[in-house]
Amino acid sequence: MEGIILFADDHIYTSTRPENALFESIRMDLPVLGIHNLEMAEAAIQSIWTFRALILDWQFSPEDDFSDMLEEWEVGPTVPSAKEEATMAFLMKNDFYSLIYVYSEKEIEATHGTALKAKFGDRIKFKKKDENFTKENIDALKKELLDEIKVWGDTQKNLSVPIQWSIAINTALQKIFKDLSAIDPNWITDVYISAKEDGANPEIFVIEMLQQILSESLVQDDQLGNAIKEEWEKTFAPIENDERKRSLAGLFSRLYYSELKNWTPLATGDICKMKNGRFGIVITPECDIKDAQKIDLLVFTSQAFHVKFHWASKIDKAMKSFNQDSPKLHCLPSFPGASTDLKKACMTDFTKDHMMIPAVNARSIKRKFKLNSPFIQQLRQRYLSQMGRVGVLRLPDSARAWNLP
Repeated sequence: MEGIILFADDHIYTSTRPENALFESIRMDLPVLGIHNLEMAEAAIQSIWTFRALILDWQFSPEDDFSDMLEEWEVGPTVPSAKEEATMAFLMKNDFYSLIYVYSEKEIEATHGTALKAKFGDRIKFKKKDENFTKENIDALKKELLDEIKVWGDTQKNLSVPIQWSIAINTALQKIFKDLSAIDPNWITDVYISAKEDGANPEIFVIEMLQQILSESLVQDDQLGNAIKEEWEKTFAPIENDERKRSLAGLFSRLYYSELKNWTPLATGDICKMKNGRFGIVITPECDIKDAQKIDLLVFTSQAFHVKFHWASKIDKAMKSFNQDSPKLHCLPSFPGASTDLKKACMTDFTKDHMMIPAVNARSIKRKFKLNSPFIQQLRQRYLSQMGRVGVLRLPDSARAWNLP
């Protein structure tokens, strides 16, 4: 498995210390980024998205000031000390899928292991800086570390795609920013103003515009495409049991829906939780939402899907319904909030399930999830197509026969 190792320790550049010897030895074989404080480690994680492994000291130098970091991460500088609480906060705040090694003179697994394992599972390992942690024993320490990293990497072959994805995104973004800045140094401001004058949410518009440009670049990346194809060839297997079916339902639920933060402004695709098991999906165009007096919703319910397809004889029709084969119906799988096991689909009928509510009400309704792109665009396109259809004369059978070859 490819990727960079992040080594964060306040003694990493002290030549007389074993931490420095371990760092220098590892970097002879693998790419390693050496960081001597937590603030730099935080910046590295934000800049480099995928690491092969993180080697982290638990207790940094006493002269380091962690007060701002602790305030930002909402962790108080109490037990056992500010510098130890900062390391705990760093791990609990950041999400990264890599192997994690925590080194300390203390028994960190005994005091913090339960909380850390609950978050990271078997990916986090605790190493003691004991009498064996010496410069003379570096070769053995290095071998143990690299062997474990290799074994874990061999069992995580699916990480080759995220790593290649990170490389592709970073490369594409550098070119996009270079091109846009060369054309217009104030491109963010100019796009922001244009979106604002058009009535759209300017922050969201800038983000979505950049995302679209990035997507166009990524689909042309041959190495990323090949990595995805190779992953399919290595891991494809028939889906034969309920556990795999449940896992697949969870996967597609995550692809269809995203969880919203409490402060997220109302947007197209937001799912409003209503009474009596009903959910309203916002279909008002993004550019109209800011100044709209009323918001358009399509109401989905699991009951409608159940009533339509509950008979055993309709299983085939129910399966095909997710292909959106009915012009007036739209079905969504594993609807969030409808059940806890992702087994409930929801359905809307374009001919009767459209409603409009005051914008102030829409903003106050609980919105925990949204329907992602391109599924929200598909929903809106199908609804507008159904509502915009035009009735025409039926061609008589005799005229049809006349036109046959």
